[in-house]
Amino acid sequence: SSCRAIASSRGNAAGTGPAAARAAGDPANPFQGMTVAGLAHFRALQLEAPQAPSAATVVADQIASEALAAVKSAAEASVAANAKAPVASEAAEAIKNAAEAAEAAKAKAAEVGSRSSSRSRLGRGMPWRMSSTSKSVRLGRGFEPKEQAPQQGADSGSDTDSSDERAFAEVVAKAAPPRWAAVPQRKAQVQQPKAPPPASPPPPPPAPAAARPPPPAPAPRANSTAPRRLHSPPPASAANGAVGAKGTTGANGSARSLSAGDRQANDPTNPFVGFTMAMLHGFRAAQRRAVEDAERHRRTQEEKRLAAAREQQNRQLHGSATSPHEATTGTGVAWVGREVAFRTSKHEKGDRGGRWDAGAAGALAPIVEADQHAPSWRQKLQAVQRLLCEGEPSSELVAGIAVYLYWIASGAIGCAEDGTHYRPNHHAKAARASYEALENLHAGSAAWAAARRVHTRLPSFSDEYTKAEPLTRIRDIAHGKGDKHGKCREVRQEIKHTIQNKLHRCAGPEDLIATEKMLAKLTAPGTDYPEEFVNEFRIFYRELQEFFNASGLEDRLGGLQGKLGGDAPAAIDAFLSAKRAADAAGTGEPGLALSALEALERARESIVRELPSASDVSVRQSARLADIGLEEHAFVLLSQVIGAAEAGLANAPALCQALERAAKVLSGSSTRSGEAVRVAELAATGDAALAGAAARELAGALADDAEGLFGPAARALGSALGIEQRVVDVYVESDVRGSVVYQLGRLADLLLKEDRAASGAAAVDCLVAGEAVGLLRCVPRLEPGCVSADEGPHVCLVAAADGDEEVGAAGGSVVGVVLCHDMPHLSHLALRARQEGVVTATCEDGGRLNTIRAMEGTPVRIVASAEGVTVVQASPAELEQARAAWLEKTRANAPGAGATAQVMQPPPPADETFAGQMLFGPSIRAQTCGAKSAACARLSDLALASGGAFAAPQAVALPFGSMRAALSERELDSLDDALARAETAEGPELDDACERLQAIARTARPAEAALRVAVSVLGSNSLAVRSSANVEDLAGMSAAGLYDSFLNVPARDAHDVAAVGEAAAAVWASLYTRRAVLARRAAGVPQRSANMAVLMQPLVDARASFIMMTSNPITGDSGQCYLEMAEGLGETLASGNTRGKPWRVTVGEDSSVATLAEGSMAAALVAADGGGLVEAAADGSISGQILSDEGSRVALCRRGGGGG
Repeated sequence: SSCRAIASSRGNAAGTGPAAARAAGDPANPFQGMTVAGLAHFRALQLEAPQAPSAATVVADQIASEALAAVKSAAEASVAANAKAPVASEAAEAIKNAAEAAEAAKAKAAEVGSRSSSRSRLGRGMPWRMSSTSKSVRLGRGFEPKEQAPQQGADSGSDTDSSDERAFAEVVAKAAPPRWAAVPQRKAQVQQPKAPPPASPPPPPPAPAAARPPPPAPAPRANSTAPRRLHSPPPASAANGAVGAKGTTGANGSARSLSAGDRQANDPTNPFVGFTMAMLHGFRAAQRRAVEDAERHRRTQEEKRLAAAREQQNRQLHGSATSPHEATTGTGVAWVGREVAFRTSKHEKGDRGGRWDAGAAGALAPIVEADQHAPSWRQKLQAVQRLLCEGEPSSELVAGIAVYLYWIASGAIGCAEDGTHYRPNHHAKAARASYEALENLHAGSAAWAAARRVHTRLPSFSDEYTKAEPLTRIRDIAHGKGDKHGKCREVRQEIKHTIQNKLHRCAGPEDLIATEKMLAKLTAPGTDYPEEFVNEFRIFYRELQEFFNASGLEDRLGGLQGKLGGDAPAAIDAFLSAKRAADAAGTGEPGLALSALEALERARESIVRELPSASDVSVRQSARLADIGLEEHAFVLLSQVIGAAEAGLANAPALCQALERAAKVLSGSSTRSGEAVRVAELAATGDAALAGAAARELAGALADDAEGLFGPAARALGSALGIEQRVVDVYVESDVRGSVVYQLGRLADLLLKEDRAASGAAAVDCLVAGEAVGLLRCVPRLEPGCVSADEGPHVCLVAAADGDEEVGAAGGSVVGVVLCHDMPHLSHLALRARQEGVVTATCEDGGRLNTIRAMEGTPVRIVASAEGVTVVQASPAELEQARAAWLEKTRANAPGAGATAQVMQPPPPADETFAGQMLFGPSIRAQTCGAKSAACARLSDLALASGGAFAAPQAVALPFGSMRAALSERELDSLDDALARAETAEGPELDDACERLQAIARTARPAEAALRVAVSVLGSNSLAVRSSANVEDLAGMSAAGLYDSFLNVPARDAHDVAAVGEAAAAVWASLYTRRAVLARRAAGVPQRSANMAVLMQPLVDARASFIMMTSNPITGDSGQCYLEMAEGLGETLASGNTRGKPWRVTVGEDSSVATLAEGSMAAALVAADGGGLVEAAADGSISGQILSDEGSRVALCRRGGGGG
């Protein structure tokens, strides 16, 4: 009946109606038309079956395959069409062609039939009879040939008029094939004709007529319960076009219940039944798919209608189109749990599915174990209460609870009734205890930040929900309040059993979903429920929202009026007025959104300030939720400003104001409050470059914090609780994208784009010029193992770098790098990449980065030069050519490759004659203390001899061998053993060897007497304790930044030199870091030949620093000096840790100065009071504007570049 309903609906859609759909050959019914066409061909072929059964089988099989393909094509075209017009143009054309072919076949059959015997009749209602020697061919999926006894009768055994029969077959078989077979087929969707099967042996001779029993009666078709075999694989005999006896019944002889429209196709006197049923099954399967698609379309339209109704309802309730339930989290909690169904009778204890693998949860196992024994929402809340109140919870546990409660609220973790009756006041009491535990967490900690996501998932514990019988209005509604005339009896039963009883015995998040669904039903267009009844239900809905803490922001702020003191009421009123104005204007008036953001900031500050003084704990909960809700609404207001900017309605000053507000919002809720305050201060100056760079760095850091806090928790709990992987994957991303952090990053991008447009700077930058082809891989960082050398060469798109990475150690297969943020050209990373010949560029344009990411896993070509950077698709042939060249270079650079090895200059031998002594002045030589120490000592001597032309700090050094001299024999043996292992070790064994080497080096201490001499000679309160190795500044291995130096080491007293000795030991230990060992191995330098001296100098507390190369590294012009400058110490530039561009300047031989890029570094590294370095705002105050003032900058550059 359902299939007939489908056919009827198709007939109606085509304008033909149910009756016409049942007629044979009706264009609205492709099954009927195709059946008649195929039947004419098939019957003609049957006439030839006795003489050539295998040939008939082959052709019939082809006809069946083509027919099925045409059916599928027509049906799938219907599915692809609009659901309101299922018979699409392509399907209709195919059907029309089928009907025309049927008529042509019937006409030719009639022409021959007029000259044939009475046994050769063809037509509806006229039994078809064959000669006694003929067999009927039964085809189709799921139908096996069924042999039955031959018929007895007057025609039995007669073989007369065989020539007429053959003539009939010849005429019909030569007729033009059905036009529907020529319809273009979808290759991926249509079954192609099967290959011809092997020839079958001829059938056995017929039995004598007298031996034939009477034919069996046709199987009954009514009241059949036999299952339909719609998708069973075809048996071998059927697939090969097996020959069977005449007079079969139904499918495999089984009884079937068919509608009137199907009876002709399944008539037991119809030898075409197998083919017919095969087509029927294919068509009905396609029909089912079409109906399923139509049903999905209908549900989508229904959801849209309900959403529109809900939006109208929300506007009536609280003046906003956003659902209060969605407004709770800013982005909303999309319900992914079971669909709520209305019930009209008692519902017993529910059955929740699930998995509880505590072993997969790690430190979050207590959550998994608690959930296993807590089916109901009440029990889950009480479990959370226990976890939070048993000592101070860790940030990991609080983050896990936040994820856990989020998934409960969304239905990803289902709640089930536990068979008990507990009213919602028990839920409220558990929530109160959890709230108090969360408020006791240290402000600014990671656990405190995670707790903000827990607060929004706890129910309210105000007085009306902690009393013995809360939420009683729903009981009155179910008993008839507002339904004076009894018009709502049926819906009241649904309310009683779906909401009232369930809520009062075992409340859960699904009750809010059920209530929203019921309200949509009561207020749907076309309904006429009593207004008083509907209004009562609306009031209950608001009460339930308040219990679930799902009220809208305006309702929550309104509820706080009169409950908070100070200026909070006035600030709330001011914000609500500004919010309504901004909401009404949308993106067209960014000024109103900025005003609302300013009012939001004041309201939030007032609420947080008054929160601790509120006497009622439930008011404090409401205030905390208002604080969080205001932060989340800032996301909406910032979206309006960003939308206006993208539409050209907001300029850089407006974006700076928005950025300042966003940073202030984050300063009150993140673990990086100080950094957020600094971004706000930079934004207040209006400097788009500085503010944008600082904001981008902060957004990246906060996003990393969120991933580090919630990502592991979501993955661990998802695995342990069997949460769908898709839900797990999107959790952290949605958390970040739905927060102000996401808007902070967007504002940063817009500001930097504005700055580039103003200055003419490009969004891409070349660090190391060249061209390379490789397989693109996106990696978070350049680190060992980030790419597989087996599939090299690689071009890596790197998310982040700190400037100290060793490109070669990341894998010798890396031939190109695109970094997703700016990097100084003369940073350690850039210098190493230049030395290793790795083409390197940076890109800060989000659109271009997305284009590059889309090519991951494919061959790309990177071309970088001073003119620009391009990354384009490369051909497989180009990749193979590049792979061959890379493999040849790899073999040439392998250890033992002789003169072709990468390191042309071996490390100089280390002279350990003065090991353990402190050397000064001319005694510091490269052979004893390294090239760096020797150069610095020489520079100091030159400064003394210059007569004050320039100054340079004095140098002293601990020479090579001093570390070994400070170790015992036992420690030396351990050191040498670990060095031997580090030479060839890989993986964990290498890590273990490096850790052992560093541990031994850190225990060594220079002689205290030597340290006192150094401190006395240098005469400075703070020192720079620097590395100076014999395995750096070599041809083939610069090792820039490979070893550690320590700045601002306290040295106030010659009698207290412990800090200096500890710093010297740390310098020694840096010789054995994993990346240092791998770098030397890649360069062919034996580990045992590496030696480290320690250079000590007074720290110059620089206002500004520069790195200079006397030949332009980008263009190769030896007539230009290239400088990069920044505020603060030189480590700001060298490390590459500070985001943003340095000042980039060239100085020509004629003293001409050209500024290539203005500085946009948001922070600078400066000396801290207690030792070490600290970041400070790079706003010009450190350098005294020496860089931003053009005259001062040009004079400085000319002096540094050697001119003027």
